[in-house]
Amino acid sequence: TSIICAEIFPLEVRDIGLGITTIFQWITCISVTLYPLTVIHLFGISNLFFFFAFCCFSGFFLILFFSPETKGLSLEEIENKLKNNIKLKNIKKI
Repeated sequence: TSIICAEIFPLEVRDIGLGITTIFQWITCISVTLYPLTVIHLFGISNLFFFFAFCCFSGFFLILFFSPETKGLSLEEIENKLKNNIKLKNIKKI
């Protein structure tokens, strides 16, 4: 995830963007590790695993359909294309 974030944030705000995404990742990891027993107690173990499975499948399909292919492009090329209003999903086609 950090690689994608480093590629899509412009150089001027890359440090702030990566900081925000890192904080969000840490909060998510802490939530997943601290609260499963509470969730199991409230909703049951099968619902917890269904929720995790839903998150995994959602992430897979989001990456599959919305993550751009940037192989062979430098960070500067990606940034220039995004600044020229080229949509993220079409970044490699042009």
